[in-house]
Amino acid sequence: MAKNCLEGLIDSIVGTTNTDFEQRLHMLADHMISHSFFFPKEIVDNQHEKIISALKNKESLPTRYSTVPECYCFADGTIPYFKNKTEANKATDIFYKFRNNKIPVKVDKDGNYSVRQLIRETTGHIISQGAISTITYATISHIWGQAFNPIFFTSLWNIFIVPTYCNPILDKTDDLPGNDVFAKEVTYINNVYKKICYEYYDVKTKIEEFKELGFDITAFVSYDNVDYSIKELPAFPEITEKVTVKTNTVKTDGSQAQTVAPTTDNQTATEDCLIRDLQTIGMRTFVEFYEAFADPEYTMTDIKSMLDTCGYSPNSINTKASVGRRIIRNGQGREALEIIIQAAKIDENIRQRAQDLLSLEY
Repeated sequence: MAKNCLEGLIDSIVGTTNTDFEQRLHMLADHMISHSFFFPKEIVDNQHEKIISALKNKESLPTRYSTVPECYCFADGTIPYFKNKTEANKATDIFYKFRNNKIPVKVDKDGNYSVRQLIRETTGHIISQGAISTITYATISHIWGQAFNPIFFTSLWNIFIVPTYCNPILDKTDDLPGNDVFAKEVTYINNVYKKICYEYYDVKTKIEEFKELGFDITAFVSYDNVDYSIKELPAFPEITEKVTVKTNTVKTDGSQAQTVAPTTDNQTATEDCLIRDLQTIGMRTFVEFYEAFADPEYTMTDIKSMLDTCGYSPNSINTKASVGRRIIRNGQGREALEIIIQAAKIDENIRQRAQDLLSLEY
């Protein structure tokens, strides 16, 4: 007999005694949407205008790396064959091919870096950045996907933040076998999110504006209408105010302060040990690779590959990667940045970058 591990999650949310299928769907949708976060209309509209402006002025837009070479071309139409994401990220003057049009692009360095930066800039919230995150156990989701298309990648009407434990219900829906007993529930939930985003952010009007520039995305923003309305929710869960983070406390609009407890090793590192760690890794290296050290989406292999571009020896790379991650794991990222800022002999550009990183944690 086939096993479906999604059943336990759905039962824990809507209960096992309720057997009415339609009611189960509505209860599941209510739970997921009320625990997700959407962006205020003003922020969504402002970002849309920036993308429209970039398209008009032929300015580069960020895009997620695609393994399909034919997605890209140079100005003369030739196709660049990138070996990997890192090589694509370093490329300049490349274009994403959208039917008969070309869009100047810059390939995102890890697949969601530009989106995380956009969320920081517009809401102040930090996500997928380890101990400094202000939204935890959450996943960035592109509801219509198409993240390799620069029009979709940073359009906030295509993005929301969903609890990580709910993400499997939204992710990889096309991979479900035809006889999956939860396929209907998964499809329904996806269409609920799409309907809400489409109506709440007036995506129809935005599609028309893209059309006027020669980019008809209509076929990529479809959904099956479902019996669900925003009005059914007691409160639409928006990120309504920039957060302020001080020490280890996070405050959000209208909510009680929550303590963000950093994880620690069995032995708490002293300040002297931290200084020695910074000497081992190098203050410049720690600052330049800080976001990679702090981001759990980066594996140790990813970090070592990035450090390898600096010409360090294999042993040095292993040491620097381990020490950088340990500092973050011990909850000492902020303290390390403060030490670097106060260092007597430090490049002013590195000092300023450390201050910028520190301001994201306050």
